[in-house]
Amino acid sequence: MQVQVSNWPFEARVWSGLLGDLATGCWVWQRAQVSGYGVVTEGSRLLRVHRVVYEWLVGPIPPGMVLHHLCGTKACARPNHLAPLSRAAHALADNPLILRNLSVNACPAGHPYDLFNTKQTRRGRRDCLECKRLEYARNRATYQAWDRARRARDPEAYRAYERARYAARAEIRREQARQYRLRKKHQATMLLSDA
Repeated sequence: MQVQVSNWPFEARVWSGLLGDLATGCWVWQRAQVSGYGVVTEGSRLLRVHRVVYEWLVGPIPPGMVLHHLCGTKACARPNHLAPLSRAAHALADNPLILRNLSVNACPAGHPYDLFNTKQTRRGRRDCLECKRLEYARNRATYQAWDRARRARDPEAYRAYERARYAARAEIRREQARQYRLRKKHQATMLLSDA
């Protein structure tokens, strides 16, 4: 026969759901879990068990801090297995890959990650500017070689293409000059009307 614990007082429900693990010393939550963390309801609120137990036995969690599981077991609620950390420190402690990447001080090609050679991407990656410059030079050389080969293959077609491109640019420049003259004329009339 199962015991209905949903009617028990909140504190009794929390303590009855914890089970001590003799091997690790953890107080492991045996009931509902979300993403590996033990959860319990109080009224309509869903609370994380490790936070509740920590606040009962140690005190309030400092503002801006999160609890880090020193034992690595997310379902553990034992207060001496928990440490309050800032979000940044918690992210570093939880993800050894971030720590490993921060300890790398040169790109795979050997260029240093320093103030003048590093660009931070929007996604938080570090890009080596020297590698980007070399990649740009390689791409430019490849394009120039392709362009020379195209010119050598059919010089007349290439000259026709260049003439059309120049004519289009000339037309754009004429239109820009016309727009500029109109703006200047409009500004002059505005100045005369203000005077």
